[in-house]
Amino acid sequence: MKVARFSHFTALVIAGASAAVAFLPSVSRANESQAAVLALLFRPGARELALGGAGVAGARGSSASYYNPALLSWQAIAEGQRYPRAVGTTYYKILQNFGLNDMYYMYFPTMFSVKDWGQFSVNVTYLNLGEQQRTSEGGENLGTFNTYTLAVGLSYASKIGAHTSAGITAKWFYDHLADAGTGFEKGDPTGTGFAVDAGIAYRPSDRLYFGAALRNYGPNVQYIDAKQASPTPVNFTVGTSWKAFDTQYNDVTIMADLYKPLVQDYRKSWYLSILRSWADESVYKVEEIPDGQGGVTRIEHRNTLREETRQVDVLTGVEYTYADYVAIRGGYFRDWDGQRNWMTFGGGLRLPIASTALLVDFAYVHSLSGKGSDPNDGQQVYSIGFTF
Repeated sequence: MKVARFSHFTALVIAGASAAVAFLPSVSRANESQAAVLALLFRPGARELALGGAGVAGARGSSASYYNPALLSWQAIAEGQRYPRAVGTTYYKILQNFGLNDMYYMYFPTMFSVKDWGQFSVNVTYLNLGEQQRTSEGGENLGTFNTYTLAVGLSYASKIGAHTSAGITAKWFYDHLADAGTGFEKGDPTGTGFAVDAGIAYRPSDRLYFGAALRNYGPNVQYIDAKQASPTPVNFTVGTSWKAFDTQYNDVTIMADLYKPLVQDYRKSWYLSILRSWADESVYKVEEIPDGQGGVTRIEHRNTLREETRQVDVLTGVEYTYADYVAIRGGYFRDWDGQRNWMTFGGGLRLPIASTALLVDFAYVHSLSGKGSDPNDGQQVYSIGFTF
């Protein structure tokens, strides 16, 4: 396909992908459709995805740093080790039901501890949007190009009190939209930049966690020229994780998150725009009334609280584990603004092998909008990891 404006091209491609991936917050809303590097919004970890995508207070293993870097400090308790280490990967096809096998997402996280310092994580994100056809203004076939995103992150977490931990992630990304500009555009249709995640976790008891995280906070990403720069997909999540039952063999954990996009154009003041993004949506209805002279008068109905509230996604799930070896999970994902409504299911196995453990997790998505009416219906996600 012809690429007219590369930042918008990426948003449109991934908008289609988001219809097939319950775990990418909707880019149909005006807020997130303005953003670049939407690969940073794809959620890893089949365990968390089976729980509706919730994880800011209860994510486990090497993927925990994505949801909230502060959770790294509590992985020693979760894994039953003083200085836990872990590696893993998550994989899924982002448009699986369309048969587009060259469009997929992969996440490679690691986790390790340094005595007297804290916990660290290094992770790599790779989103491949496949091969695209390039044409001239006159429709001439100019060959093909590949579109992909690569991101590398480094996370650090430490306890700042008996019940509290804090964490931060610095990430670098490279967004390759095409090999060359279109028409007379002479710039480079790729974007390179950085963003930061910051989180906090509070553990008032052995069975209860609270968490909050601000993710993907950084300056605009420039494509071709400064006029085509787009903001990073900033978002804020708050949630809780509660182990409702904790016995020798049977455990039940309930998790719930509230997700809010905070995308803003940061050209003027990217470090202050985060505050304005809490009240930048207000129009919920536009009426066009004939003026009697062949034209129309547009009347905008505004309610900032209503529209900002509609942008809050709800992610929740329940996990049952037996003897910490077998897990069965179910979740619910609701996005009012993007008109998405899903149930999620999954399971996991933890297999001890000498001094290590193999973790295998699976997630499945069922759309409540009806069979065949949602391309996301039947989405499958796989994760595998080791703790040692």
